[in-house]
Amino acid sequence: MRRNPALTRIMASGVAAIMLCAGGTFTVNAAEEEPVKADVSVKAIQGLSDDFIGGMDVSSMLSLEESGVTFKNANGEVEDLFTLLKESGVNYVRLRVWNDPFTADGQGYGGGNVNADRALTMAKRATAAGLKVLVDFHYSDFWADPSKQQVPKAWKSFEGDADKTADTVYDYTKQTLTTFKQAGVDVGMVQVGNETTAKIAGISGWDGMSKVFSAGSKAIREVLPEAKVVIHFTNPEKAGTYATYAKQLSNHNVDYDVFASSYYPFWHGTTENLTSVLKNVASTYKKDVMVAETSWAYTLDDGDDDSNTVPSKVTADNLKKYDISPQGQADEIRAVAEAVNNIGDNDGDGDKTNGANGDKITGVLSNTGSAVTAVGLAVVVLGVAGGVSLALRRRIRSQ
Repeated sequence: MRRNPALTRIMASGVAAIMLCAGGTFTVNAAEEEPVKADVSVKAIQGLSDDFIGGMDVSSMLSLEESGVTFKNANGEVEDLFTLLKESGVNYVRLRVWNDPFTADGQGYGGGNVNADRALTMAKRATAAGLKVLVDFHYSDFWADPSKQQVPKAWKSFEGDADKTADTVYDYTKQTLTTFKQAGVDVGMVQVGNETTAKIAGISGWDGMSKVFSAGSKAIREVLPEAKVVIHFTNPEKAGTYATYAKQLSNHNVDYDVFASSYYPFWHGTTENLTSVLKNVASTYKKDVMVAETSWAYTLDDGDDDSNTVPSKVTADNLKKYDISPQGQADEIRAVAEAVNNIGDNDGDGDKTNGANGDKITGVLSNTGSAVTAVGLAVVVLGVAGGVSLALRRRIRSQ
């Protein structure tokens, strides 16, 4: 899905809102002990543990700052984004890593132009603020998703060669994570690819893809043995696909911890089905499970003079699943969190790890300079130590 980093201004005045949804209502102040009057309300999800993780994807942050964007707290005061997130109760950030998102003359492709160096800059700031980091390797120079898993420019000479690609993925992953480790970054999770439903780094077919997955996993284990290894797929609505993917990973002896899924209600069926397919993976293979991407629009208004995925690529019926409003967005986020919570505890080692990378979302950060209750968030439930945790992730709405 095409993304555009354009954003005129962001207000970060309600970051704690959805993270506190288990309390029964949204609030814009993480320090509040009691429910307060709010524009958006959410019914408490029964059975959520105290392992409540709040996280956001901040991959475009440097580009936003370089464009003059500032972040403000609920009082309208400019504040460092990471400090703001920490003070709001957030404790995880997700950072994508592209190999070389620049042209030969140094022009960035967009989306934050997040190569390893820029990701490290943000990761160090996040760690200094007391936040954990999820590193999302795309193994591409730009967006990787089901429709495109383009090989990086520097790997073009051996495109399609699974063995050489696996060796290079191992070296690149190990080198990058070693730099993060030496810089003292607190990395808690690492994704080996992004939405690798049919291909990764130009490699298709389970024999070849599994070599790449295993190479990335090996590098993670060697450098950061405490970090969780994440493999990420999409299209949970297609019957039997997740069971097939998980079986293939098992048959090919891929070493990983978290089976991650995207879930967009525009395209990916019901939350009941989401619960079912993830529960099957978790119980059968004793893996953590994650919703790695989700979103719902709070408005259809244009915010950056670029075309919007919603509603241009969404049917009228699917637009009716939730209201197009901050409340509708909150309802979608809650529904996804509950769907993962409904997976229940497994008899084995598998936990519930529900995550979300919103694709076209707007939540507590608005692009107009005003405080919006639920702008730019996607839900992430990161199951840890047998519990379920709710986290939030921000991505720019118009891409």
